[in-house]
Amino acid sequence: MLNKLDSTRLKIIALIFMTIDHTAAYGGNIIAFLPSDILRYAGRIAAPLFMFALITGAGHTRSKAKFLLRLYIANLLIFAAWVLLYTAFEGRFAAMPSILSTYLYVLIYAFGIEKILSELKKRKPAALLYIAALILITVLPVFVFDRVYGFFADMIAGDAAERIFGLSVLRELIRSVVPDIRSVDYSAYFVLMGVIWYFAKNKFACAGILALFGALSFLGTYAGGIADYLSFSGRYYPIDFFAPGQFFMVLAAPFILLYNGERGKGIKGFFYVYYPVHVFVISAVNQFMK
Repeated sequence: MLNKLDSTRLKIIALIFMTIDHTAAYGGNIIAFLPSDILRYAGRIAAPLFMFALITGAGHTRSKAKFLLRLYIANLLIFAAWVLLYTAFEGRFAAMPSILSTYLYVLIYAFGIEKILSELKKRKPAALLYIAALILITVLPVFVFDRVYGFFADMIAGDAAERIFGLSVLRELIRSVVPDIRSVDYSAYFVLMGVIWYFAKNKFACAGILALFGALSFLGTYAGGIADYLSFSGRYYPIDFFAPGQFFMVLAAPFILLYNGERGKGIKGFFYVYYPVHVFVISAVNQFMK
């Protein structure tokens, strides 16, 4: 099995762990007698593997603009399907799958920084334009969400249930059309790790970086308790570093180290479809079992 995992096989492994994770997250009635926490910890393997496969493919893509556009359109289509099902189940449905927004930001920053470095080597002033574009892409969605969400949220009337329903749809609509770096899955730190991976271009370096971020995630989750135990004091991170349990993503490192540098069979369309569909199916089955 040593060095036998191509990009497609890594995605399949990630897909299996993702399904386990989402079954635990949205299928409580389906796995009522199984330890959901353990299943969710195992599911932390999925996102890093998908991101590793994504950036290895992005580094060889012929059209980076099309690569980004495909992710963006897929995210919009997922929202359209989600809002229909969310409405059909009257709000009793899974949260909208939004990891594509995270990967979208990873590639936007990676491609943008790559272009800036290229322009700086040529000593061209166009580098300043790309820097301004990255700043705008980061700041504008935050401004749009705060202003647009606040404006339309005040217009949503009804009882508590209707208002919660309307606010949920409005929030996901804005997040899909103009993704906000503050609300991407796994946090902006995960985006940072992906950008570093893009420039590392080495599976051993990526595994080491994953271990480092996993250690930081562990400290971000438990630093307070450790500090209390050791009678220390102080603030370790200005904001939360990933979510509790996210440090289990280091379990993806062995799979990354088994990567053989090959693309494998091209079935990328399948992954774009499977990602939202399996969440929708799990949530629907869970509701029917309830």
